[in-house]
Amino acid sequence: MIAVVEDHADTADIIYRLLRREGHDVKVFPTGEDLLAHLERTDGTEPPPQVIVLDMAMPGIGGMECLRALAGDERWRDIAVVVYSADFTSSCMLQALKLGAKDFLVKGTVGWDVLVRTVEKHTGLSNNDLARRPMDYRSDAC
Repeated sequence: MIAVVEDHADTADIIYRLLRREGHDVKVFPTGEDLLAHLERTDGTEPPPQVIVLDMAMPGIGGMECLRALAGDERWRDIAVVVYSADFTSSCMLQALKLGAKDFLVKGTVGWDVLVRTVEKHTGLSNNDLARRPMDYRSDAC
């Protein structure tokens, strides 16, 4: 399962549909609190997400606090986190990567194809598998 933590419904919907189109099980959480509550509630009853796509600027628990919580808990510290955020200061990027984010993508500067392929890279798909996939992830293609 891929978890998408994004407070903007339109963005969350696009990411959800693109990843579902590639055959992934996707759950969307509008806040960091919702993600962390889900992880606690399902601990031991279902596997944790393979990948978390995480926005930084959200109401309540933001992305950085989520990263701290994930890194501080041995049950979740190995989940691959791909930050996808408009908050792209170098200090934010550095802190996120130090807390364990695997990748940091800046909204508006990378195409949807890059986001999807970055997420899929952390699901265990090989480069050969990724190379065979078409790259038509325009937002109007959904």
